Amino acid sequence: MDLFSRIARRYDHIIRGFDLEKIIDDFTYSREELLLDLGGGTGRVANLFLNYVNECLVLDRSFEMIKQAQNKSRNLLLVQGTGDSMPFRENTIKQIFVNDVLHHIRKQKETLQESYLVLKENGKLIIRDYDRKYIGNIFL
Repeated sequence: MDLFSRIARRYDHIIRGFDLEKIIDDFTYSREELLLDLGGGTGRVANLFLNYVNECLVLDRSFEMIKQAQNKSRNLLLVQGTGDSMPFRENTIKQIFVNDVLHHIRKQKETLQESYLVLKENGKLIIRDYDRKYIGNIFL
């Protein structure tokens, strides 16, 4: 069992300090457009997006994290899988959000290539990840 499967039930409590509202400003919203939260785990961020879009996909490799997302909202479209082999057709998703996930992904190049394949023309890929120097300062 991987780390995220082991901490799935406590994940939102552990990571609660992250300022989610700042994320919202990075997107352009249309109710009809499909948004993907890649590595979205418990659906914590995807639930915010549901205030702006009708459908939000959460793709995560951990079944336990997906179960937590399902417990939170029946309105999320939940898919277990990895970013390097997404089960979506090309040119179907308007925006993809990758929040604090990229550093966990082994096949980063393949994940980015796959992201661009499923993005619609003029789609948007937003990646937010931590700064190792900043995190190092917190824990030193």
